[in-house]
Amino acid sequence: MTKFLPLILVAASLAGCSAIQKAQALTAGGTTLFLARSVTLAASTGNSSTSSAILLWGSSPASLVRSGGGVPDKNDFALNTTPFTDSPLQAGQTYTYSAKFGSGSSEKAIVRTLSTVSPADLQAPVL
Repeated sequence: MTKFLPLILVAASLAGCSAIQKAQALTAGGTTLFLARSVTLAASTGNSSTSSAILLWGSSPASLVRSGGGVPDKNDFALNTTPFTDSPLQAGQTYTYSAKFGSGSSEKAIVRTLSTVSPADLQAPVL
C-alpha cells in the first residue's frame, strides 16, 4: 500500500488541477460571481435584532440598487469592497439587489432577492 500512496497523491493532485482549470474556464467565459445572503443577529436581551445583507462579487459592479423592504430604493453604495455589508435592514422584509457588471455591450445585469428573519423567529425556547 505504501508503494501506491505517492501515485494516489499525484493522481489526486492532477484531478484537482483539472477541476481548477475547468472552473477558470467557466469564469473566463463571462460568468459573474454575485452572491447575496441575509444575516440577522438577535440582541442578548429583549426582542431587538439587527439584520444585514452580505454581498460578495468577483469584480466590483458598475452599479448596485437595493429595492424593497418598504423603503425608497438605495443606490449610493461604496462598491470597492468585498464582502460588502448593507446594514441596517428591517427584519422580516424582502430586499432585491440589482447589480450591473461590465460596460457597453458587455454589461450584464444580475438580480438577487433575499428575505430577512423576523425577531419572533429568532426567539429560543425557554427551558
